[in-house]
Amino acid sequence: MIKITNYKSQITNNKAGLTLIELMIVMAIIAVLAALIMGNLYILPRMRDTERKSELAQIQHAIEQYKIDSELYLSPYFPGGSCGPTVGSNCTQGLGDSTCGKIYLRSIPTDPNGTNYANCGNYYYEVDAVNNNIYRLAACLENKNDTGPDVQANTIAGFSCSTNKIFLLTNNP
Repeated sequence: MIKITNYKSQITNNKAGLTLIELMIVMAIIAVLAALIMGNLYILPRMRDTERKSELAQIQHAIEQYKIDSELYLSPYFPGGSCGPTVGSNCTQGLGDSTCGKIYLRSIPTDPNGTNYANCGNYYYEVDAVNNNIYRLAACLENKNDTGPDVQANTIAGFSCSTNKIFLLTNNP
């Protein structure tokens, strides 16, 4: 008599790689993450430029308040004097007059990148040498495509920007 045994063949499924669907899911996740990161890289310079513009407006307001009280504009390096503006040696005390009790700016803002242009607070400020009633307050912008008001190509001698774009506030139209 012949005995027939039923051998079940076992098929082993040893995966050595990923399926097409798994690869597509991984690629989709990477694409979404890349889009988020790239979007933030373009937004950050614009955010810093917005901060610069806001801070320059604060400084301009303080300068104008000082002008109303003293009838002259600050010198570019904010020297102190009797009833004049005083600033700490490291520019952290702000712009004010401790003798007369007036505080125009609690602390002088600094550029978001910490870039040192010329004066205290890391923003550029100058009073016109010919006409002491004209001042310029400026900062370099990172966004080369900014075309907003008060944005222009750099036209201030001795003040250079890698993007050649500055935000300029002045009292001279």
